[in-house]
Amino acid sequence: PASIRIIATGASQEKIPVLKHLKVRYFVEDLLDTCFLLENTSTTPIVFNHPWNQKLLPFHTVASWKDIASMINW
Repeated sequence: PASIRIIATGASQEKIPVLKHLKVRYFVEDLLDTCFLLENTSTTPIVFNHPWNQKLLPFHTVASWKDIASMINW
């Protein structure tokens, strides 16, 4: 719990400076707009699979926390 931070930013583009400041390496997101904004940053977007983002994507896609854990070198 001490390593969890919740920061409400509002618009997707406002997430980028926060993630950069916190040096976040991976960001799990279900909104494709945010993933495309993060595509050319130091933060790797990971798409959480939902019915509204079922198309072919250039990002890693996960369906569970177990999927996420298997992708990241902790």
